[in-house]
Amino acid sequence: MFGKMRDPKALWRDRSGSLPIALALSLPVMVLATAATLSYVSSNNLKNRLAAAADSAVLSVVSQPGTQVGDKGSDDDDKRQTMVDTYFKRNAGADYAFVKKTKAKINKANGTITATLDWTAQSATVLPGITPVDTFQISGSSSATSAEPLYIDFYILIDASGSMGIGASSADQTKMQNGMGCTFACHLEGQDDVAHSLGAKLRFDVVKEAVTSMIAAAKTKAMISNEFRFSIYKFSNRLTKVRPLTPDNAAVSSALAAMTLDGNYNPQGGGTEGSGTNFNKVLADMQKEVGTPGDGKTPGKPLVFFLIFTDGVGDDAFEQGGSAWIKDPLFSIYQPVIYDNNQYITGFDPSLCKPFKDKGISVMTLDIGYVIPPGSGDQRYIDIGNILKPKIMDNMRACASRETYAHQAESPAEIQRAITLMFEAAYSKARLTN
Repeated sequence: MFGKMRDPKALWRDRSGSLPIALALSLPVMVLATAATLSYVSSNNLKNRLAAAADSAVLSVVSQPGTQVGDKGSDDDDKRQTMVDTYFKRNAGADYAFVKKTKAKINKANGTITATLDWTAQSATVLPGITPVDTFQISGSSSATSAEPLYIDFYILIDASGSMGIGASSADQTKMQNGMGCTFACHLEGQDDVAHSLGAKLRFDVVKEAVTSMIAAAKTKAMISNEFRFSIYKFSNRLTKVRPLTPDNAAVSSALAAMTLDGNYNPQGGGTEGSGTNFNKVLADMQKEVGTPGDGKTPGKPLVFFLIFTDGVGDDAFEQGGSAWIKDPLFSIYQPVIYDNNQYITGFDPSLCKPFKDKGISVMTLDIGYVIPPGSGDQRYIDIGNILKPKIMDNMRACASRETYAHQAESPAEIQRAITLMFEAAYSKARLTN
């Protein structure tokens, strides 16, 4: 069994005096140990704060616009080194008084700039003159590397066929049904203006607005002059160049605002490009339009992104107004196919994207889900929904250069978000290229 524990008060009444003596002897050791611990903690905290200030300084410098573009050599290097020191001092605040030495260095290689900051500081101990050392020497090194801003060309292809003339929302479709007797812009030339006069917005309008927002975002993100260039194309049975490649964001946005759905085809000339959809002819013609990609380091060798916005449903009809139409002689069938009323309707053929990808062009796709008119008894629409639509997203995904470059959207909010993500992905890829 355990022995009987002595009363703690009895320890102090112990006339031998052994405990007070032991305490007196150990107290200096305890004080020194506590002082050393506090000194270490204080020194370590200072080191962490200075390291954070140094990290922020080098990151700030490599995040400056321009990097090597227009670099003036050693003069710019000297400025950047001065900036590192300046940012470090500002970020460190009162802690900078402990800093004894700094050395900033700028290195440039392979299209990147690396800023490095080495520093040393001195931290006083809690009880100088009593502890074995009066100061702690601390040091650190921070480094950050930034890729040179790269030039990017965007070629944007927008479906302008009749099916893109459906109301963007159920409310828009109701307005069109009540005012026009249909929920589409009726595959008739000029009927999109009628829909607009009723206060209805079309899916085509939503895509235009989202692309306009993307161009505005590019302007805010540009780090160098003419970093982003845009060109706009629309298509139905045939391809139309809406705006050639240009860095003029305002001009591109103006062209988008004025862009209309394609209308009726006139075989005698003078008409528009039809309101059917011929992917084969359109993408073959786009191959002649999209430029050859480079490394993005000069305007003459930009990275190239090809963005395709479509509902992914093709057909061989050339609309001629009303219910009149002729067959598109350049249409090619892609299985599965729907045949109804002497008309072929097919889904998107992903093999049409291969020539672009083989050239190193980054292809992005947005499947703007084909909307079946509510309550429609038209067998063509029913077959599109049951036979073609389930395969379209897979085909659009196979078209894209990466799976993450393929998006699907139906509602206006989804379309806006998808197009925003497409630009962000292109922007991120450009920043990670080096």
